[in-house]
Amino acid sequence: TNFDQNMSNKFTLPDGRRKPKSVRTTPTQQQTFTPLPVTEENLLYVKYKTRLTPQQLNEEKSKHGLISITHATKRTDLIPSAANVVIVEGGDIRQFEQDPNVIFVEEVPVYKEEFNDPISNMSLQTNDFNRVDYLEAIEEFGSGEHYPMIGQRESQWQDVFHNNPDIPEYKVTMLNEPHQNANYPSAAHALSVASLMIAETDNNYGMASYCPNCTLGFVNNWAVGTSMPESLEIFLENNIKVFNISAGGYTYSQTDQDAINDAYQQGVVIVASAGNDSNNNDTNPRYPACYENAIGVAGSDYGSSNYGLQYLDVSAPSQSNLVATKGYNMGAASCVDEFGNSTDPWGDNCWFRTTSGTSFGTPIVTALMGLLLSHNPDLTNQDLVNIVTSTIGSPIGNKPGEVNFYEALSYMYDNYLEP
Repeated sequence: TNFDQNMSNKFTLPDGRRKPKSVRTTPTQQQTFTPLPVTEENLLYVKYKTRLTPQQLNEEKSKHGLISITHATKRTDLIPSAANVVIVEGGDIRQFEQDPNVIFVEEVPVYKEEFNDPISNMSLQTNDFNRVDYLEAIEEFGSGEHYPMIGQRESQWQDVFHNNPDIPEYKVTMLNEPHQNANYPSAAHALSVASLMIAETDNNYGMASYCPNCTLGFVNNWAVGTSMPESLEIFLENNIKVFNISAGGYTYSQTDQDAINDAYQQGVVIVASAGNDSNNNDTNPRYPACYENAIGVAGSDYGSSNYGLQYLDVSAPSQSNLVATKGYNMGAASCVDEFGNSTDPWGDNCWFRTTSGTSFGTPIVTALMGLLLSHNPDLTNQDLVNIVTSTIGSPIGNKPGEVNFYEALSYMYDNYLEP
């Protein structure tokens, strides 16, 4: 369907059509996932006694009525075992088995990429993954070859990130100095938000994140006096193009709006939560989600999410999101251990839990922008906004459409990378 300008009236976006899903050749990518073989019926490996010449390839194609036939390798020296192997499409395996010039024939496995994190393959995560076509995007495009830093601005206790084994120290960089005498809260909220973006993925532990290659630049605004303009300045100094704010309020600030405008022109965009008050943000705006040049995120499946099609731009899953916690004394009925097993909410093995709110849909959108940068670091903040908002689904009642990882990556590869 034509892109609905009302979904992102805060930005000037090209009028275009959403690209349908299609079969494409996966771009060169770093292999970071454990492959699991899945048979594809129409492709066969056929190993001949000698390497076929171009003329023999054509003869075999005609003889067996093949759709295609090609050598498995271009050279014969690097992978000598495959020097005489061809890949054929549309052949009858029984005919090749009877050919005296064939050593063996077998079906070609298709390697489907899956995370080995225990919880990532459970409904605790797969339900949300499937809503936004995340796994489909990873299977086709991979996690990318680049390692961008994305941002987060929130209150937190300076050591909280290192309390969960799924967020190793290298994943988080503190970008401002903590107040030495501040009474920091044990801000599990900051940890949980971060985990959706950057939790270590494919490490045989816990959960998977939505941007496996991303690291996090964190700006702490608790008891430090770090204003919105200063936060924006810090992110710009560190070449961060997108940052997450899972917080907000109903007080408008011209200073913050002006600073956000400046920062947007300089190359950074805010992704902010819509709020959880069942409020119409079009008539009673919540900030910073409703500022111009910010991306406001509603909860697509969360009943208490704020709503509105004028000031909010996208939606994302925000009901019962699986997140990381500090591991002890949580008191959360939904506590699970690193394998997804229910555990004592007051014990010291509550490493993950499910929780709801637009705070947790917002980092999914931030991570999508990070994943796009993992594939193409040359994208600008305005490119990221255009790609993400141009590929959302249809409005969900009075909320914007839901983000879609597969559609966003497809759109990016078709429109922002040279063939």
